Amino acid sequence: MKYFLNEKLIPDDGSKKVLSDLERKVKKENIEISVFPDIHYKKGSSVTNGLLTKSKNRILTSMLGVTNCGFTFGKIESSELDDQAILSMSKSYSKKLESYSKKIKFSKEDISNMFVEYALKELDKDPSLKDVFGLQTKEDIEIEFNRLIPKKIIKAAQVSLGTLGGGNHFFEIQKAQEVYQKDSRLNTGDYVYILHSDSIAVGNLIQIYYSNLNELWYLKGLKRLISLSVYRMRQLSYFGFKTKTLFSDFKNTTKLIYGKDPHRCISSESIVGQNLLKSYFFASIFGEMNRDMIVSEFFNSARSSNGKISDLRFGSHSHDSISVEIYDGQSFIVQRNGVQHLKDSSLFALPGALGTESYIMANPHNYSAYRSSNHGVGRIMDKHVAKGAFSESATIEKLNRTGIKIFKVGSGSISEQDPDAFKDVEQVVKEMEHQSLGNRFARLFPICSLKG
Repeated sequence: MKYFLNEKLIPDDGSKKVLSDLERKVKKENIEISVFPDIHYKKGSSVTNGLLTKSKNRILTSMLGVTNCGFTFGKIESSELDDQAILSMSKSYSKKLESYSKKIKFSKEDISNMFVEYALKELDKDPSLKDVFGLQTKEDIEIEFNRLIPKKIIKAAQVSLGTLGGGNHFFEIQKAQEVYQKDSRLNTGDYVYILHSDSIAVGNLIQIYYSNLNELWYLKGLKRLISLSVYRMRQLSYFGFKTKTLFSDFKNTTKLIYGKDPHRCISSESIVGQNLLKSYFFASIFGEMNRDMIVSEFFNSARSSNGKISDLRFGSHSHDSISVEIYDGQSFIVQRNGVQHLKDSSLFALPGALGTESYIMANPHNYSAYRSSNHGVGRIMDKHVAKGAFSESATIEKLNRTGIKIFKVGSGSISEQDPDAFKDVEQVVKEMEHQSLGNRFARLFPICSLKG
């Protein structure tokens, strides 16, 4: 196990025991584990947040999350912006986001066409994936898309694409307080947007299809029983009739969906393992589609009041993913749970807690960390603990004192995002620089947050 942090940053929340259990369980599988500064315990999970695993051909099912949750961030370019104009634009866009909820906005053909277009772009960015997934042509993508993506997921995309979602998802406008490196892209006083979102219902559904349904721990009584029955039937239909791996790869399929061990491993070279990798790759594309759509709609909305506004995109990085990556000429399975995949980007976003400072960091291209870094400052209290420790009114009052304006566009709790439930951003940034996970590029402070 590799630690990219001082152990003082591991909160006293059960994380150390989870790490110890994980290391002991996967030792025989020859899986390398890396721990990042935002490590914290997540209720109901068999792994902590802030982990990366690497192996030759093993998929660790406990590391599978809602794929392609990530950050898209950039500069709002305009010569006529001030804080009041930013608040006005954000308020207008928050109303639009609210109105999107539960509405069918796209036809099935729209979803399919968008997906194929994005998939081709992703494969062009990394041509090695064409061989990994056997997707050489547009026709290959269409065939595999129809083979692996159930109609239920298409229906979810028709409703969820372009929406922010709940939980700790947000669209924030922040102002650069200090720029540490000379760069024409950003100056003190410039406005930066940071979007945190994922593939919404699409990634969640794919995660559940390829799970043993332990993820439904949060449901109680009859609701849990009904949900388990419904999803089990969907799994049997999916693996039995759609992908047919229940017959062509019975051993691995049953291990995947019926196995009791939360750390059960599946070979990436098995039939069901190959389907899993491809399905998660497809879900990651929905995540990019969604974040692109949200950002694009914000700028379209803003131009109605300020025609000279434009988007200078800095980057987009997922922090929940599984991918096939090449290191030292060899192919590996790399899984990230709350760890950003920076690749060769020059900059990445490091959000603080709601209402606190955030940073744009310069990528140090640390290959010993597999071109990765933590996805935030990390919690000292899991969401359910924070909700019990802080009231909604007390958290809102605390945030009001910082000057940040909150626009709620979803049903997510404010108290679970209380700033005191998170690690100190300055401590985390210092540790990141010490561990060569990132260097300060700019310090930001939020003007407003559109909160899911």
